[in-house]
Amino acid sequence: MKFVGSYVFLLVLLFYSWQSFAWDKRHMVAGDVNAEAGVDDNDRLIFSLGGSYGHLVSQKIQIVQELSYAKSEQIHALNISTGITYNLSSEINKSIFLSGLIGLDYSKWRLSSYSNSDGLYSLRLGKRFALAENISWNVFVEYQKYFESYPAYNPWTFHLFNMSVYF
Repeated sequence: MKFVGSYVFLLVLLFYSWQSFAWDKRHMVAGDVNAEAGVDDNDRLIFSLGGSYGHLVSQKIQIVQELSYAKSEQIHALNISTGITYNLSSEINKSIFLSGLIGLDYSKWRLSSYSNSDGLYSLRLGKRFALAENISWNVFVEYQKYFESYPAYNPWTFHLFNMSVYF
């Protein structure tokens, strides 16, 4: 039954994502494709490949959705995340970009960084809380730095609420 519920959740999330992308493109904030290498709580090396995009709700708040596939020696997992991000920046990145992500996931803390083709460099520190065997809640504080100068750009972003479901 848990397996069926997981697929229902996946379908609802994908449908919502498609609705947002197909009929409301003016609210598309940013999309990325990322690759990640990290270590889990059991010191296993994990590689992940996925993508995400942000859906602008207001000038400061966006809904971020991610879909990724993770593989290690003992794990094959599909990760679906959806969350709310509060951005302190007055500048909104409206470009589609590619990024590479290297992360460390150890003892339920996460430190990761990435950069993209727009000259953005990001460093994230987050805390993961397990809610169930395959569901976690993540809180991130992110610092972003552009190599080019952006006059009114505040580099701090708070990822307030991010739920991850692993299949």
